Amino acid sequence: MKSRTVSLLEEWLALRGLSFAEALTRFSVSAEDAEADLGYGELENLTGLGNLPNCPGYFYFRDGSFVLFYVDKMADEVDELQLQDMLDFLGEPQAVWRSNIGKLQMVYVYAEKGIAFSASDDEVAFVEIFNPLPLAEYEAKFYVNPSSFER
Repeated sequence: MKSRTVSLLEEWLALRGLSFAEALTRFSVSAEDAEADLGYGELENLTGLGNLPNCPGYFYFRDGSFVLFYVDKMADEVDELQLQDMLDFLGEPQAVWRSNIGKLQMVYVYAEKGIAFSASDDEVAFVEIFNPLPLAEYEAKFYVNPSSFER
């Protein structure tokens, strides 16, 4: 039997094909609910769509095309995710880097599968769903290195 973790990941991975217009229709919201001129990682000029009925995450689009679906601890579903189930489902990550979420968190990157997440042994902090891309492109677009923060 499929675990709840795997079911959620499959559900979220299926969302990456949505256009902005399709997301509006699927989640019964209007374009006025979108936020313009947002950034994420190194990306700018994105349109965001969040707080949608029956949707735990936040969408980022550019020119109407899907860029990213982001789910974090604000969503109850993230508490249901089990790190080992994620690793079993996704296999060996392409990279494991320090996370900007906290000292014990690491970012597990599966760029060629279109997914990355930040987790420690006992909790998942966020999940990023995006179109598959090379690891270097993920790093350049989405990854925020915690050493870049000044104290």
